[in-house]
Amino acid sequence: MVGILVSLMLSLAFGEVIGEWKATKNAIDREAVAISDIYLGMRFYDVEGTREIQQAIIDYIQAIIDPAPFEHLIETLRSTG
Repeated sequence: MVGILVSLMLSLAFGEVIGEWKATKNAIDREAVAISDIYLGMRFYDVEGTREIQQAIIDYIQAIIDPAPFEHLIETLRSTG
């Protein structure tokens, strides 16, 4: 009987975590699409006129993304590009 209750509690907890993970992933996906749309949409305007906005977007992205896990990839791209 105790095993059944523990199994039920674990399944409910796991379901909650999966739901939160999906919600977080969806929020990240929406934000990435919004940033991409704004940044790519600026190509239709004067480059000099949008330079300040482009820099603000770059600063924002750098502030929210921790580059530490990607340092090896960044160095590889720099050396091959």
